[in-house]
Amino acid sequence: LIRLRGTLSHDIRAPNLTELFNRGTALQNAAIDPNLGVQVPIFQTTSGNPNLKPEVANTLTGGIVLSPASGLNISLDYYRIKLKNAIYTVGQNTVLQRCNDGEAAFCEQVSFNAPGGVLSEIRIYPRNLSAQEVSGIDFQADWRVPLFAGTLSSRLTASYTLTQTQTALGKTFDYNGAIGSESPVQGFPKLRGTLSETYQQGPT
Repeated sequence: LIRLRGTLSHDIRAPNLTELFNRGTALQNAAIDPNLGVQVPIFQTTSGNPNLKPEVANTLTGGIVLSPASGLNISLDYYRIKLKNAIYTVGQNTVLQRCNDGEAAFCEQVSFNAPGGVLSEIRIYPRNLSAQEVSGIDFQADWRVPLFAGTLSSRLTASYTLTQTQTALGKTFDYNGAIGSESPVQGFPKLRGTLSETYQQGPT
């Protein structure tokens, strides 16, 4: 017996209430004023962003299921997920750096309202700045055979990641298999698997 299966989906996650309408908290901090070149006291305000858009994901899967013998089932599936408009929060130093580089969108988060036009506040809030992509192959095999007075059930599952990337602020991080502390984004091992054995006697 051979079966084919597949899905194609378009999924949306709306921002939650905290991401949208968090009224914010202000903390005293310090940052380098780009005009003076010295560190000055500032307020760092962290809040929500009512202008956030929904995150959008497009998912494609396709696979085959084989039943070549009694008690034996084997499946192999390919998947690819692309996420855009992912909600991402940029830290204080990056906001200030991007504003200094002339990116007007980040300058909206910076105020120079202290006496003499000195840096006074940096506002931190989530924005639709990130994109992610992951693809891979999933494998599963189930086998049931009579053994003595019972039944032995074996299951093998395995997953191999083909691609796993995140793009934010013009930089793409390939973190497929990145499990070390040196990676800026933590991933998973490229190959993962589990083998389980169950022996059962008596009525189910």
